[in-house]
Amino acid sequence: MSSSSHQLASRRHYRAMPAPMELLSMAWSEASTAANEVGIDLDALRRALPAPGTLMKGAQVPVLDRKYRHTCSVLFHVNRLPGGYEWPFLRFTTFKHGGLQRDFNGLRWWRDIGARLAGGLEPSLSRCSSEAPARAALRHRQEQAWRLKRFQRWHQRWQLAEPLQGWHPWVKERLGWHADATLLGHLDLRYWPRADGYTLMAPLENALGNPAGYQLLHATPGQPSVKRFCLPEEGASAGSFVRLRSRESGSLIKRPVAICEGLATGLSLALAWPAEIRMALTAGNLARVRRGIVGPAVFFCDQDLWKPHVGNVGRDKALAAMQGGDMLHGPEFHPCSLASRPTDYNDLLWLEGRDALCEQVGRAWMLWPS
Repeated sequence: MSSSSHQLASRRHYRAMPAPMELLSMAWSEASTAANEVGIDLDALRRALPAPGTLMKGAQVPVLDRKYRHTCSVLFHVNRLPGGYEWPFLRFTTFKHGGLQRDFNGLRWWRDIGARLAGGLEPSLSRCSSEAPARAALRHRQEQAWRLKRFQRWHQRWQLAEPLQGWHPWVKERLGWHADATLLGHLDLRYWPRADGYTLMAPLENALGNPAGYQLLHATPGQPSVKRFCLPEEGASAGSFVRLRSRESGSLIKRPVAICEGLATGLSLALAWPAEIRMALTAGNLARVRRGIVGPAVFFCDQDLWKPHVGNVGRDKALAAMQGGDMLHGPEFHPCSLASRPTDYNDLLWLEGRDALCEQVGRAWMLWPS
């Protein structure tokens, strides 16, 4: 085909392009598949997509499984070609599994199947629609007000909550009798009793040392615990962490800060690492936490070997976050422990004991001058 023929075909191709919402209706199965891969139930949004140019996140995003609640977002754009034609773009994200993202590109989809649609094979599907910009702005203001009110309510509870002690069920379940008052006294954890269980509260701070919110762990006997962030404003969790203060005394040399993901992992590491530990709480937050540290850092990563569909997220995110002079360590498990599908240093403590934990963390400690 000649160059002029290609240009003519291209012009016909764009003239045939439907309106953005009509195109999205035609390609709904492809867009829905992309959303499902990050845990989002796009079918539930068919009549209530976010307004073009706005981000829907948190409780507003319908999900396929409760583990994805409050972790996902949907971004919707309508883009314009030089000739005036418009096409839809959707971005689906979750910070689960270290952060996943999937896109639906309406222009690319139309180009890929344009000839087939021109042949009269276009599917007959119900139309989808988005909310009006004014309604989206109102929803955003309502979310902000709800977020602040929720934070204020939990901040008041924090003032009255009891400090976490060694006898508490959460400590026993994760650390046994290894956590004493001295260890627990180097970080601020409190619990709020409920009729059906308790809520563990961990205060977040940013790199400047300012409060940034709370991580809440809602525990009910016989049910999986549920983790939620409680923030005064949108985005406050980025780069925030839970600090376990250094237990060194008399040393004139500043040891590197250790960075890990979870609370139980950080407390387990503290049994053998007396310097400061910062718990990023998610793998996707490791790089932001690292940027707030001056000097070298040591990453104690999770070994997420049991999620082949997303890869070894803990190690991969830690590697990507490292700066010059940093070191990376991960737990090493005996073959007899692998049946339990272990991932972190808390698993190492439970499966192989305190001596194994201290031996591995101690090797990292000995690499730094005393």
